[in-house]
Amino acid sequence: MRELFVARKDQRTAVLALTLWPWAATLEPMEQFFVLQPLIEAATAEFTGFAGRLEELRARACGAEAEEIAGISRALKTRIYAQRLSADGRGLEGEPAVILENDQPWEAHLIEGVWITQEGGRYHLLYAGNDFSTAHYGIGVAVADAPTGPYRKSSEVFLSSSEEWWGPGHPSVAVGADGRHHVFLHAFRPGGAGYKAFRALLAAPIRFEGGVVSLDTSVWPAARPDPG
Repeated sequence: MRELFVARKDQRTAVLALTLWPWAATLEPMEQFFVLQPLIEAATAEFTGFAGRLEELRARACGAEAEEIAGISRALKTRIYAQRLSADGRGLEGEPAVILENDQPWEAHLIEGVWITQEGGRYHLLYAGNDFSTAHYGIGVAVADAPTGPYRKSSEVFLSSSEEWWGPGHPSVAVGADGRHHVFLHAFRPGGAGYKAFRALLAAPIRFEGGVVSLDTSVWPAARPDPG
């Protein structure tokens, strides 16, 4: 455990998870998630270092052990696929294509909650990344000239935790009564992140100009819950 986790508390968490696994393996997937959530948080809190140490272990291992570690590394990759719908919308055509995967430090082990908006001849993709139950959760942006990509990610997280709101995520976009695009998302109040913790619905004007996505900074980070 010391080879994977630096902090003593994370090492203890990993030992506990390993001890409980024979029992946890008999549970339903969601119940397994509850049991392993502390271990997930320990790994994602410093994910780049964790992934690097895991790769070092794989390089030193051989045979079945090396393959098992490689399987863990593959499981830490999330891929988003796109595939063309048939004209009647009742089937799929062609082959699915990977349009996005987690490859930036802030995303850690997971990306999800994709929303694509077509504006100005481009496709603007918003998505959430990292562990949803922590303040590390955030929103990223990617832009493409076609719905199936290739998508070009922004080099920085688009929305992250602020003094007013933690863990913004699961974005969607709609045109408001004022005729402007608005992004809708949920976020925790500071200090209140966690599974089943209260999350407010927030909204803020968003712009798509020349392949660049920008937010009205007068609304975020000092955003207020949407009254709806």
